[in-house]
Amino acid sequence: MTPEELRRQAEARLAAAGDMPDQALPEETRALLHELRTHQIELEMQNEELRQAQYALTKAHDRFSEFFDFTPVGYASINDKGVISQVNLTLARMLGVERSKLIKQRLSAFIAAGDQDRFYLYHKHKKASLLLQGDEFRLIRDDGSYFWAFIQSTFAHDKSAGERHLLVTVSDISKRKQAEQALRDSEMQIRLLLDSTAEAIYSLDINHTCTLVNKACLAMLGYDDASELLGQKMHALAHHSYADGTPYPPDACKVHHAMRSAKGMHVDDEVYWRKDGSSFPVSYWSYPIFSHGAVTGCVVTFLDISEKLRAGEALAVSHRHLDMALAGTISVVAKAVGARDPYTAGHQRRVAELAAAIATEMGLDEGRIKGIHLGATIHDIGKIQLPAEILSKPGKLSPIEFQLVQTHAASGFDILKDIAFPWPIALIAYQHHERIDGSGYPQGLKGDEICLEARIVAVADVVEAISSHRPYRAGLGVEAALNEIRQGRGRLYDAAAVDACIELIEHKHYKLLA
Repeated sequence: MTPEELRRQAEARLAAAGDMPDQALPEETRALLHELRTHQIELEMQNEELRQAQYALTKAHDRFSEFFDFTPVGYASINDKGVISQVNLTLARMLGVERSKLIKQRLSAFIAAGDQDRFYLYHKHKKASLLLQGDEFRLIRDDGSYFWAFIQSTFAHDKSAGERHLLVTVSDISKRKQAEQALRDSEMQIRLLLDSTAEAIYSLDINHTCTLVNKACLAMLGYDDASELLGQKMHALAHHSYADGTPYPPDACKVHHAMRSAKGMHVDDEVYWRKDGSSFPVSYWSYPIFSHGAVTGCVVTFLDISEKLRAGEALAVSHRHLDMALAGTISVVAKAVGARDPYTAGHQRRVAELAAAIATEMGLDEGRIKGIHLGATIHDIGKIQLPAEILSKPGKLSPIEFQLVQTHAASGFDILKDIAFPWPIALIAYQHHERIDGSGYPQGLKGDEICLEARIVAVADVVEAISSHRPYRAGLGVEAALNEIRQGRGRLYDAAAVDACIELIEHKHYKLLA
């Protein structure tokens, strides 16, 4: 308030109070008394203004003290000698020391031994700079434990005293450091896991740039260090061409497709390319990486399947050799039967060809067809135990002789059952005289109790036997054979096998072997 404003307000108050000098007094005396009274009011008003200012100052000081003491950040003021001159309650509590006992101590006394040299350099550098600077240090509590703190400091000047002091803030960052350590430990465990697996692993960001690679990946691709791949386009380095060397466009890459489709992808018919320009067959899996519901990249795992393919090729060759050996063995056995009974040998050969043709017409797979052919080739092997004179008898067999002939199915099973064929060879010999309605022999099996292979051979056996010459009669012809299986379709003989046989002979002009 200006002096003029103060005088006007004082005179207004005096007039309002009606405290005017006695009019009987001389004018000079009245003027003097008026001046004294006005001045008194001015002094009272100034005192009131001072009291209000003092009250406001006290309130502000109290608010500052509360803020200073109870803020979550520790504060300290340090003089040029490095001694604490002022400190708040938060820092005292952080250190576990009474505030009064911190005054006149050096802050460096609370720095962990391992950080002393670094703190000295920090403090020295700070004296040469007025910028706000900070660093992380370990502070020791009064009980000997320590915590991580972020210390920031800047210089302030006290113009009245002509001195400057260091203002220091201390933030407890222990939880952050613990989280960082936990993250480092987790990353280390993940890295150990990645580097211990035999599978090659790498990851790509949304721009197809490599962001992670494990040791197996480096080894398989022929690189010495991860820096050669990180930040690079993996497709251009290791997946750029097909096995024949023709370019593999990035847009067609199935690794990238996993990101576009947001679905996993497995491929086992492509190659990866090494640093030296050579390639190798791989089986790989590509899975999208999601963040907040959006695809941000993919992780790829792959295996070198060179050995697997070589082993597969070797196994295939071994299987072929085994099949040839089995076929050869069966051929030898068939010839042994033929040596005793030329009719049975020719019959088995013709039944085998027809049964294989029926199986093909029915749509069976190649392996099953092969088993049917081989099984039919020796389906009557049990007859090797029958007397030759019965097998070649030109007349009708007696009931006892017929019963003896019927034993050939079980005898054939006994001969073959202990041989580990990959097909039901022994069951074909055992069941080819069984019938769908259970009227067959030797077990009286019905329907699906009879294996499909034996049901097919049964149809071929009946057709060949009726149409061809037998020792005791002339051949009845193909029409008679087809009429037999037509009449027995679904009752004696498998319906699908009968239909396939009729289709072959009547519509596709299949000819029985001579």
